[in-house]
Amino acid sequence: MTSNTLDSCYSHVPWYSMEEWNLVYSLVYSSNIEDMKKAYRRLFVWKTKVEDLPAGVECTLGILQVRLREMELSALDQRIISHEDLQLMYSTAIIRFLNMIAELEQGQGRSQSTLYYKAQGMDIPSWIVNLRHDAAHSSVLPPLHLLKSAAEFIFAWLNDYYWKNEAEHTFDYYIQPLSSVGIYRRSVRHILSLLNIYLQLVHDTRADLT
Repeated sequence: MTSNTLDSCYSHVPWYSMEEWNLVYSLVYSSNIEDMKKAYRRLFVWKTKVEDLPAGVECTLGILQVRLREMELSALDQRIISHEDLQLMYSTAIIRFLNMIAELEQGQGRSQSTLYYKAQGMDIPSWIVNLRHDAAHSSVLPPLHLLKSAAEFIFAWLNDYYWKNEAEHTFDYYIQPLSSVGIYRRSVRHILSLLNIYLQLVHDTRADLT
């Protein structure tokens, strides 16, 4: 199998194995807030390891962050966080989610279609697209209960369209590191190759002079 074929079939990821990925998956969708916190911390570590997280992971991180933030602050004191703060946090997460959906579709050569059309093709209802438009362009943020409903839908959508799908179709592929002997042999071959090129150049130069 050529390297080009490998590149098209496999991708580098920030998690060590599918075992780790499945653990995080179970924590993300746990009903226990401590499990969700563990999932968030692990997702954030993944984010530091790569330039771009897979879109499904990035969107999950955004929604999970808002949900945890609300849970933690509400547990401390309802007065700490305002209604408007929650509206802004949920609006930001929803806007980012739909922006990523649009970018993914553009990558598949569908840049000319509207966001409504793209969302419809991915089973995302139009009311969520409308909510995103209001959050991005209106002077008044959408009602909190609608934003929460949208976030719940997106969280479930990510489970169906990213996490479950990846769990069923992704597997580990390890590239064995070279041993010290293998590295030494590769270095020797490289040096001999350079030496051969040098000797050939010397031979050609002498031939030109005679």
